[in-house]
Amino acid sequence: MAANQFIGIYARPDNPRAVNVALKAYELLSGVYGVEARIDRSLSHMVLGEEVKFFDLKLEAPRKLIVVGGDGTLLRAISLIGYTHNVVIHPIKVGRRGFLFELDAEEGIRKLKEFIEDKYVLEPLRCLQAHLCEEEFCKLLGYSVNDIAILALGSKTITLNVRLTGFPNNILLEGDGLILATPVGSTAYSLSAGGPIVDKRLNAIVLTPVNPIAKQPPLVVHGSTRIDVFIERCGSIVRVILDGQRMFRVPAKRIVRVEYSDKRVYVARYHSVQGGGK
Repeated sequence: MAANQFIGIYARPDNPRAVNVALKAYELLSGVYGVEARIDRSLSHMVLGEEVKFFDLKLEAPRKLIVVGGDGTLLRAISLIGYTHNVVIHPIKVGRRGFLFELDAEEGIRKLKEFIEDKYVLEPLRCLQAHLCEEEFCKLLGYSVNDIAILALGSKTITLNVRLTGFPNNILLEGDGLILATPVGSTAYSLSAGGPIVDKRLNAIVLTPVNPIAKQPPLVVHGSTRIDVFIERCGSIVRVILDGQRMFRVPAKRIVRVEYSDKRVYVARYHSVQGGGK
């Protein structure tokens, strides 16, 4: 499905300020600038009485998308769009956490004219991909901009045997799990688990153990590395979580294979961008 030729607007529906900014963006686009704009249906209950056009982000990919909220809102929007469309995203920060954002509400509204006139620099965010493998068969689970977390369920611990291409020895890890993050994602869940912040221009993957029983520091590897995480032992089902949005339950004796994909998420930037390694 090709991207539709309108500008979509998506915002955190339980944040009145985010919804107000989304409505202001809609009024400017459709009124002042004469551009076809539509608001995601998840906000329809917040704009009763307003004569606006709606669309469903789960079903329609717009040509461009304005996202109002924080990092969680942006990751949710990316998950809804999927990774088969080259949608250009204009993020406007309204919330506490916004590492993926550069514009606050005031500047984000002010830059709308530049957005519709393509006066921006595209920052392509690389995506990790996760496969679930058993013997010779591998099934794609999905993609992530920030991180892929492999976690024990509840109070149980898991034992993971981690194999990295180019490394002579496996890493045996026992604890609550493992986070595999992009440099962009190094500022998120990985950081809260004790991982390093990595310059987003670097071609790298961050491996951060979660509450390891034996001392195991985080590891930063080259982005060309393929990482096979064998679930050696688990007291219960293991969760594999992509960007905090999609969750899969995985039994023991399976391999979660993580590596970079050819997928990109394109974000409009209005300051100098020096894009990441390849």
